Amino acid sequence: MSLHSGVTAYSGGGNSSAVLVTATFCQISTCAAEFDSVALPNDIRGPITVRNDGAKTAHVFPPVGVAAQINGLGANNGYPLPAGGVQEFMKVSATLWYTLRTGMFYVNRGDPAGPDLEEGSMTMDGNYIDWDISSVVGAGAKLVKIRVTFADDADNIVKFKIPDQSNTKNIATTRVVAGEANDDTVECQTNATGILEYAVGSTGTQVEFTVRGWWEVL
Repeated sequence: MSLHSGVTAYSGGGNSSAVLVTATFCQISTCAAEFDSVALPNDIRGPITVRNDGAKTAHVFPPVGVAAQINGLGANNGYPLPAGGVQEFMKVSATLWYTLRTGMFYVNRGDPAGPDLEEGSMTMDGNYIDWDISSVVGAGAKLVKIRVTFADDADNIVKFKIPDQSNTKNIATTRVVAGEANDDTVECQTNATGILEYAVGSTGTQVEFTVRGWWEVL
C-alpha cells in the first residue's frame, strides 16, 4: 500500500482541476467547502481507498480526460464522500470504476438563498409537471427532502412522484388547510436524470418548494 496523506481537496470543486490522488490510500485532511474535489489516477487500478477527514462532503472524480464514470453516475461526474466517510474505488475498465463499500448517507443542502421553485414559475393546474432538480442533487436517482410552504384561502393538496409512475398509491403528498400558513417537508425520489413530478391545484399564494437535502448511496 502507498500513502497520499494531508491532501487539501481542490477549492471550488470540479473535475478538471481536482487534486490528483497519487497512491492506493488517500487521506483528505482539508475539505473546506461542499464538493471540493480530488480525482482518481488513471494509472493505478486499485483498489484505492479515500478517507475524508475534512469538514464538508468531498467530490471524488474519475480520472480526468478519459470520460470515465464511477458506478452509474455518468461520465466525469463526482462521487460524494461525506465528512468522516471512507470509500474504496476499483477500476474495471478504462472508462468505468466501481465503489466497493455499500450504504447510504444524507447530504444536507446547507443554507440556500431562496426557494428552488415558487409561485409564478410553477404550473398550478392540478396536473403533474416535470421538475428537473439535477442542478441541485446531481445525476442518479435520489430520495429528496423538499420543504413545501403554502398559504391559501381554500383547502388544497400538493403531490410529488417519480416521472412515468402511473398509479397513485405510492406518492408523496401534503395537504393545505385553508386560512393557515402551511409548512411541511415531504420526501420523493427523482429518476435517474434528477427529475421528479409535482402537482398543485389552481389556487394558492406564497407557494415555495425548497430542496433541504437528499440521500446518497455509497
